[in-house]
Amino acid sequence: MLNQFSFPKAHIILICGIIVGVFSYAAINSICTGLLVINWIAAGNLKHKLNTLRTSKIFWVLISLFLLHLTGLLYTSNFEYAIKDLKIKLPIFFLPIVFITSPPLSIAAFRSILKVLLITALLSSIYGMYYYLRYFQVTFFELREMSHFISHIRLSLLNIIAAFAAFYLLAKNNWRKLSFANLFYLMAGIWLFIFNGIMGVRMAVLVLIILLFLASFYLVFRHKKIGLSITLFLITIIFPIVFYYKLPGIKESTRDALWEYKVYQETRDANGGSNAQRFVYWNIAWDIFKTAPVMGIGTGDVADAFNSYYLAHPNLLQQQYQHRTHNQYLTFLLTFGVIGFILFMLVVFYPLFYKRKYLDYFYIVFFIAFALSLLTEDTLETQAGVTFYALFNCFFLFAKPEEYLD
Repeated sequence: MLNQFSFPKAHIILICGIIVGVFSYAAINSICTGLLVINWIAAGNLKHKLNTLRTSKIFWVLISLFLLHLTGLLYTSNFEYAIKDLKIKLPIFFLPIVFITSPPLSIAAFRSILKVLLITALLSSIYGMYYYLRYFQVTFFELREMSHFISHIRLSLLNIIAAFAAFYLLAKNNWRKLSFANLFYLMAGIWLFIFNGIMGVRMAVLVLIILLFLASFYLVFRHKKIGLSITLFLITIIFPIVFYYKLPGIKESTRDALWEYKVYQETRDANGGSNAQRFVYWNIAWDIFKTAPVMGIGTGDVADAFNSYYLAHPNLLQQQYQHRTHNQYLTFLLTFGVIGFILFMLVVFYPLFYKRKYLDYFYIVFFIAFALSLLTEDTLETQAGVTFYALFNCFFLFAKPEEYLD
């Protein structure tokens, strides 16, 4: 007979497995998520769990995003693609069920999972640097290829969460004491920011700047720590300048973006420029939205709508550059119309006010990273992006123990 105490341990191990999968392979995500749900069922007490879900407002808010996609099946034309999209969105449905009805983790378990997150991020960055040093001078190499398994933007967001986890572990380990562990946490956090800069991910730099600004204001208005706040404010100003001049990835990425915008303004030709192409994608998305502004075009019809638009405008972009929106807000707007977009915004922003999470150290780090990523990426259109959102959203909302970091 299974030992009842094995289920909480399996719960922790499988969360760690999903974290490893988010950094690497979608198959690991799927397997560990499925096992997490099976472990939840096998742990029993299902009647109490279901009653908890039935009366939980935050549960209905979170899964409404999945229910919205189900509703979109009623008026989609491409049912096959819609079913594929629903499979990708399954973590949005299952992970809230598991986390809401599971007790918060112990402080020791929570910190152990953060250590797994940090070590996985470090190993990923080490592999990325190895790949960079081996191939950069040999073959045509884009800095984004340093993220070998997942999107370089998504990796940079994971690195930000891992870096702030390192600083949290430092603070909780008597940070004034000189020790190997404290030095490791400090250097690991700083290195992950530097690695993001080497990859040239401007979004990661923007997220960090906003978080430092928020931290400086928080210290002034909530804790009256004016000296520390001024220090953080100065770091926020100096930080992007240092990154620009000392990390070639950021400098190259910024110059490329400015050049693309200039060429696009002069020629209206966005081919080959990933930044300029986004303006084209956004304009196309807006035109598609205007064809069905109230209810949208349906769950499975986004790819077909873009393909039809490109066929109708063959000179707009070359075929290899004909992609989708690259803006999750616009994707939801054109897919589900104004009604669905309002619901999506509720799902994104409502958790901030659940138990005053807008004051929670970890949730704010996750929220800023996630919400800003939606501006330039279709984060919720891939399994890795969906799992990133569903896992860390639920982890910091429900699994985090009640302790505070000042």
